[in-house]
Amino acid sequence: MIPLAIATAALAVIYGVWRLRFGYPSRHTPQVLCFHKISRRFLFEGTWTTPHRFAVTIDRLLDLGYRFVDEDTYLRSLASPPAQLARTLFLTFDDGYDDVFTEVFPVLARRSIPFHIFVVSDYCGANNDWD
Repeated sequence: MIPLAIATAALAVIYGVWRLRFGYPSRHTPQVLCFHKISRRFLFEGTWTTPHRFAVTIDRLLDLGYRFVDEDTYLRSLASPPAQLARTLFLTFDDGYDDVFTEVFPVLARRSIPFHIFVVSDYCGANNDWD
């Protein structure tokens, strides 16, 4: 229990120093929303969600007035954030699992939502060794 308390306190201090140094993120800069795995089967790691929950999350964000931007728009906004980018999201997926193509792409294509995949290039077409 004590190591958890120490880690929590350390993270709070680091966050406070970061906030003093860099301030809060601009409300005009798109926030990054990152997913890892979208899977129909139960997985023991904590970095996955079901396809249904993913679709519901995306629809809820759209209902709340969020819009999604592509990579170029996101990168340009970092250099000089224009006012019209409030309530925008840059959607990313880590590791390039095949579920991005089987579960994610159909959901996002129907809604015309751009997204970015960070692929582990050494493992394209192979099974990962890190899970």
